[in-house]
Amino acid sequence: MRLIEYRPERSRQWNRAGIQLAVAGLVSLGVLGWLLVTGRLGQWGWLAAISAVTLLASPYSAVLGHAAAGRTVLDAEGITVQQPLRRRFCSWEDITSIAVTRTQARGRYYLRVRVTRARGSRLTLPAPYAIAREERHLPFEWQVAEIRRHWRTATGRR
Repeated sequence: MRLIEYRPERSRQWNRAGIQLAVAGLVSLGVLGWLLVTGRLGQWGWLAAISAVTLLASPYSAVLGHAAAGRTVLDAEGITVQQPLRRRFCSWEDITSIAVTRTQARGRYYLRVRVTRARGSRLTLPAPYAIAREERHLPFEWQVAEIRRHWRTATGRR
């Protein structure tokens, strides 16, 4: 079996990252304004303000970087989910089902692949991933079919 790798679409991830970082920046500026108006900057002045902005923006950056850098790798042994802070492996024999989760919000469908393991735990793959205006998204469905085909081939399931 050849190695197959899926990555999230960068444009969507980074567009979302830009929006969320802009929101974090606005919240940080709000906090900075509040500190200035109430006179609570204290003796540290602008250093405290810059620290507050950094502290408020950092969690957003970490979460978005984690989501955008994730990938799913299929090989002869199983599925490997690689993310910046974590790497998980699931052998083909350990998988009991491969399902698609569809979440609807704001007039769009968010499609993800979820793998259920023999011990009952679930693993959501970072890719393939799709945001669609309709319930079906053919490129995503082809990728899911490819994952299921490799699973069936490796385990002899029908």
